[in-house]
Amino acid sequence: MVICDGGWTAAWWGERAWSLIAAGDERPLLWRLDPERRGQIAMALVGLVILGMGLVLAVYLGGRMARRIARQIPPPRKRDESDWDRKSPAEEGEADSPGANGPDRGGPPR
Repeated sequence: MVICDGGWTAAWWGERAWSLIAAGDERPLLWRLDPERRGQIAMALVGLVILGMGLVLAVYLGGRMARRIARQIPPPRKRDESDWDRKSPAEEGEADSPGANGPDRGGPPR
């Protein structure tokens, strides 16, 4: 037996809960409730079922969309020249590159 905070044992809580649930009546607990409370509980359960189905549907559709995106082959990209892959002026030769004082930098024309 496990002793809880108030000094009451777990068995006492189990007996107490069982006595409230059973209460000497043979009918199920749901049918012992008044009709208004029974309707509230039934609607809450229906809402939980609908919410669960909605979450499953959202996961399913999200997975389909992710697979569709992952299956697409990206279009080939046009490779532009950029600063990091240009050859140095020593490799190209002085005539091909305007250099620091070239015509587009305000230097003397060639």
